[in-house]
Amino acid sequence: MLAAAGAANARIVRRRPVRLPARNLQRPVRIVQLSDLHLGPVNPVGYLHRLVERANRESPDLVLKTGDFIDGRLSDDMFAPLNDLRAPVYFVPGNHEEYVGMDEFIARLSRTEAVPLCQRKVEAGGIILAGIDFAWSTKGLEGMVAKVAPADGKYSILMSHGPPAFDAARKAGFDLTLSGHTHGGQLWPFTMFGRLLVRYRAGLYEREGKHLFVTTGTGTWGPPLRLGTNSEMVAIEIG
Repeated sequence: MLAAAGAANARIVRRRPVRLPARNLQRPVRIVQLSDLHLGPVNPVGYLHRLVERANRESPDLVLKTGDFIDGRLSDDMFAPLNDLRAPVYFVPGNHEEYVGMDEFIARLSRTEAVPLCQRKVEAGGIILAGIDFAWSTKGLEGMVAKVAPADGKYSILMSHGPPAFDAARKAGFDLTLSGHTHGGQLWPFTMFGRLLVRYRAGLYEREGKHLFVTTGTGTWGPPLRLGTNSEMVAIEIG
């Protein structure tokens, strides 16, 4: 019964609204964050088609994808729905992109309208948007964040698959860090262990006026079950 409930819950992608204060923005900015889709045998390309339709209904200024897009073998049809998004799309890789082959993944992603931000920053929608690769070490994260640190005083967002980058990001001056990776523990009892072992597990955090949002993820990894967490599409309004 628990497995059946967890499987049913995992297939329901809930809308997660997040409102944040603005700084140096001429108008509010609407963002859709998608993360940890893990497209593959469990979450096929039709899953992404439905998410794209829902994201478009939000009328976002930006769509930000924070890693772990895929599990398993790469194919061009997995990327095709990204071209149907009616807003600029930016992407940072997660650890699962490394598992399937980062170079080939980025090559296929570059055939779509999505823009990979790997140690890069751009101006988009009146904000500075930066992205870094995934790293396990604190020193590695600090080095990558330093390369894309904001410098002109505009509102700035760092996309990082792993939330530990937040400490370096806020010190570098980023107003908001967007992450995933943790799945919020995904299912009990890992949700309980996560509260004890993971500093930034899920949800909104604030330190010294800077914010971090860690999504529980839009898909699932491993068993397609969720007990104690939800799959979510995050609708962020800044302003």
